[in-house]
Amino acid sequence: MKLSVKRASDKILAIIFSVVILGLMLSITANIVIGHLAYVFYTQQRITTVPMVFDKAFSTTLNSADGNYMNMAALSFITLRLNVTPETVDGQHKQLLYYVPSEHRSALKNALSVESDYIKKNGVSTVFYSDSITIEPDSGALIFKGTLKSSTSTGQLPDVLKAYRLDIRYHNGKPDLEEFTELPYSSVK
Repeated sequence: MKLSVKRASDKILAIIFSVVILGLMLSITANIVIGHLAYVFYTQQRITTVPMVFDKAFSTTLNSADGNYMNMAALSFITLRLNVTPETVDGQHKQLLYYVPSEHRSALKNALSVESDYIKKNGVSTVFYSDSITIEPDSGALIFKGTLKSSTSTGQLPDVLKAYRLDIRYHNGKPDLEEFTELPYSSVK
């Protein structure tokens, strides 16, 4: 009798132990699947935004943005660099450098320093009017063509046709300005 009770209790313990192990394995599997889904949803969730001063909505995820967003970011960068006065040039250029990754910062910082010194020394105010925006198919860089209007306290300076190439990447919810160079106006189609 003792032997049959012992076998029955061992059988019940084995069944309970097997159920607990199976439950634990299912719990671990469920946590792995849920964790992976949470990561995917966190990085892939599209957020649509309509900013106040722009007329187009844009969509972003953690690591990508649509064309409307890239155009808006590029226009903002153009404004920060080219729509300046002697009083605002340093602040705007500092804000522009915030979006430049450290490996590209020194080259742009030198160019902005030269522009800032010229603007403050000569009391120049500038405004850039964009005529066209094109996208380079190979790199995705944006090419802006337009007219740079300048004036000083003594009067208007001649208008200058300008072209700029902006290479913008979107990473971790922030645009990175990797290149902002002036191109010869006649070479841009």
